[in-house]
Amino acid sequence: MKISVAKCIFCLVLLLPLCLLPSCSASDKRAEDILYRICESLSLPAGQTYLSEAEEGSDSYLSENTAQSLYGESHTKRTFPLIEDYAIYISSFAEPCEVAVIKCYSRSDTDAVAEMCLERADEISVILKNTDYAARRAKILTRGNYVVMLLCEDSDKAADIARRALK
Repeated sequence: MKISVAKCIFCLVLLLPLCLLPSCSASDKRAEDILYRICESLSLPAGQTYLSEAEEGSDSYLSENTAQSLYGESHTKRTFPLIEDYAIYISSFAEPCEVAVIKCYSRSDTDAVAEMCLERADEISVILKNTDYAARRAKILTRGNYVVMLLCEDSDKAADIARRALK
């Protein structure tokens, strides 16, 4: 029994979307879910969480002024439009710790967002320059459309948790 080339092409066209489904599902994770998974595993101190889905006026809403104080005016205007979803945890200053999970619209945008996170980590290291704390333990991970910034006491453990959460 012979199979024509046209039938083979037709079957491939029908099967191609099914082959792409696993790659789509990996990029559909919410930043908030990934952040909470990391924070729960690390038993972090009390702090503030900012969520992209928060309504204006709620405690979890990241206002433009707060975003500018964290990341700078240029990044707020230039880099934030590249962000589809974010969840940011900032602890109290007594135990400095910060975890940001950021989902970009496209993988090509992750470099700009990672640069923004790196500048944030550098700013924190200046603030904490006379201490032996989080900024020297900073890690910035990229995977797919995600950028994860980890500044905490055990950034290695946090990075392992983040990698597993992003699979």
